[in-house]
Amino acid sequence: MEEYSIMTLNLLTDHLFLNGNQRFSKRAEAVSEMIQELHPDLIGVQELTRTMFPYMQQVFKDYGIFGDSRHSLLNDEYCSILYRKDKFELIGGDTKWLSHTPDQEGSKLVKSVYPRIVTFAYFKNLETEEIFTFANTHLDFGLPSIRNEQAEILARILVEREKGSCMFVTGDFNTTHDSDALHLFQKAHLVDTVKDELGSTLRGKIGSKTKKDHPIDHIYVSKGISVLNVRKIHKKYQGIYPSDHYPLIAYIVI
Repeated sequence: MEEYSIMTLNLLTDHLFLNGNQRFSKRAEAVSEMIQELHPDLIGVQELTRTMFPYMQQVFKDYGIFGDSRHSLLNDEYCSILYRKDKFELIGGDTKWLSHTPDQEGSKLVKSVYPRIVTFAYFKNLETEEIFTFANTHLDFGLPSIRNEQAEILARILVEREKGSCMFVTGDFNTTHDSDALHLFQKAHLVDTVKDELGSTLRGKIGSKTKKDHPIDHIYVSKGISVLNVRKIHKKYQGIYPSDHYPLIAYIVI
């Protein structure tokens, strides 16, 4: 048996209109301290921008990073995968667009606010030599019909691309369990470790109420994998929240 800890972490995009403690330059040490304390094996990050990279050098000492940006003209972001370099070897992977042309950089569905992507990677456990697939995504925040279509494309890509003994999928799906989008995503034959009892994964009261205080961040695993525990990280680090989302971490056994 092998135990893994898997985190999903929306980093809060670092656009110029953010002020004070919302700026990543102010939150970077909090993010770094949280990751060093919890030391997850694998992390799916959303809303990562190139401007954040210089502030994450402490994290990159322990973690490799993989994934292309979505190639949008405005607000270009990554759905990257971070992995412990002492535990895993990256042996392959790619970034695909959640559109009708998944191989075309920057492509999107017509009514999607931004291009949306999935990053998937193949890892080998350095000790057991087990190979598995890890994927990370961020669905659109706009129309539910667009999320539905993206979820269906996402499920198809993952079913086609899965390799190894199992798959893990993290992401900000911008929707809850009772949505059509997550019902469509069930075509990927995965189980969500995150339950509604955890409550909202958004810190803002308005956003939480619009989602009925249910989580919109999710950690999916292959069927048959045992889930030991799932935690929502409420803690401030150096007096600052790492993000406007509560990070989630799942402890699982293969």
